[in-house]
Amino acid sequence: MKHTLRPCPASKKPTHPPAGLLWAAVLARTAHFLLRRLHLGHGSTLPGRLARALTPGLWSRLKSLPYVRFILISGTNGKTTTVHILHHLLADAGWRVESNTSGANLESGLLTTILLRLPLRGASEPLAFVLEVDEAFLVRLLGWIQPQALILTNFCRDQLDRYGELNTVTARLAKAMDALPADLPVILNADDPGTAGLGRLRSCSYFGFEAEYAAEAWQSPLEHHTCGVCKADLAYHRTYLGHYGDWYCPACRSGRPARQTALTKIIPDPDGDGASLCIRLCGGEQPAHLKLPGLHNVYNALAAVETAARLGLAPSRIAGGLSRVDPCFGRGEIQRAGKCLIHLFLIKNPTGANTVLETLSHKPAREIWFLINDRDADGRDVSWLWDVDFEGFWTRNGLPEAVLISGRRALDLAVRLDYSGLPKERLTVMPKIKQGLSRIKTRPGEATCYVLATYTAMLDLRGRIKKAYRW
Repeated sequence: MKHTLRPCPASKKPTHPPAGLLWAAVLARTAHFLLRRLHLGHGSTLPGRLARALTPGLWSRLKSLPYVRFILISGTNGKTTTVHILHHLLADAGWRVESNTSGANLESGLLTTILLRLPLRGASEPLAFVLEVDEAFLVRLLGWIQPQALILTNFCRDQLDRYGELNTVTARLAKAMDALPADLPVILNADDPGTAGLGRLRSCSYFGFEAEYAAEAWQSPLEHHTCGVCKADLAYHRTYLGHYGDWYCPACRSGRPARQTALTKIIPDPDGDGASLCIRLCGGEQPAHLKLPGLHNVYNALAAVETAARLGLAPSRIAGGLSRVDPCFGRGEIQRAGKCLIHLFLIKNPTGANTVLETLSHKPAREIWFLINDRDADGRDVSWLWDVDFEGFWTRNGLPEAVLISGRRALDLAVRLDYSGLPKERLTVMPKIKQGLSRIKTRPGEATCYVLATYTAMLDLRGRIKKAYRW
């Protein structure tokens, strides 16, 4: 069943926000302007934090606006890219749509995005906020607002100091989903057993790869999953990426649900920066081209495609729009520092890091720069570095000519890479990011560097490049 955007109540005049909400929006915009003008930060969270502190019941006020719709995307990996793709598809179809493109996905960041883009004079047409939401905060948010659609990309071990183990995260989310309306569109990754299991007790739609897909991906270590029905260990007919695959339970014979949107064919581009796809969508086959690197971005695209179809977009329009999507903030984007092209990739957990390494295995990675921080937004616990399959990457792709490490936890990664067999003469540790950038940008001749960075380290690097080169 398709769910188009619910129309606003019929009226010749726009519906204006109440005075309290107007005050919060003006406060947020003033704080954002001052932060940016005085170079005190990006202004992606503090404006929302101030507005929440000074305006009681802010979410209830937003929920009452008849023209606002929320489309929520959550999960461990892929949220930002899925938001980016879905935003593009909906805007291409003529929707009025806004999103938190910077990746600020906790309460303060979400409120900042909404209040900065809320029409102060009201609106007579629906406005859709496509928002990525932290998986822990999503449980609380679902108790405050009712989204137009909910998309869950995957669940992997991530920031154990914040979330706990996988079963803790999914159990809390399953309880929150029980209170959602039965007809609310919920879109799940069928190939991830932890995510697909959330749809057992309600009607959901699914995306994933076809079982006949034959090109075996480089295999990183699997997350451990048990059957959601009988708690037995799961098995796989085949895996596609990490723990995504055609899974089943040998004990109770439950298995991967049918996919409404499925990848049936993929031909990677020669340069590894995209792929030609064939997607089964709404009962038909649609060819499309994706300009984003890696199998993980194919999954992100499938999530956005299935959501767009459930929201009423025509398959041909979806396929055409998908072909025009460029890489987004820190997820394969390319920036220039001097004569060096920097390819930026975010890493924050074992599955995400292994996925990026799988993407780089198709490229001649002569120089790799790791930026590892342990601030709150990164996760204080960096033990996940020991679960990244560097050994498999060296075996598959060969040793890089040079590896540079920076960030607050540079020495932790240096120890890990030493155990992986990387020769010491190829490894350079420069804890200060500005030192590493100086080294990269002063290299003679044209060069390419692949940067794998945690969230705050990536923001630091992008800020320094922006300041130095004004891109």
